[in-house]
Amino acid sequence: MDEPLALAIIHLRRFRATFNAGELVDEESGLTADDFDRIFEALRVPLDPAAIATPAGDDAG
Repeated sequence: MDEPLALAIIHLRRFRATFNAGELVDEESGLTADDFDRIFEALRVPLDPAAIATPAGDDAG
């Protein structure tokens, strides 16, 4: 996976982790945490952020 995409997915996973299952993430669009899960599943993104390759230079975590 290329580094910018991997980094974006890592940030989206961290953002998603701040919500409980079914919780509304965005009122205007009606996006829920479950929607994020379905998007990640459709893209075949690993559920564990640690399973996504960490971009070079981002080892400070």
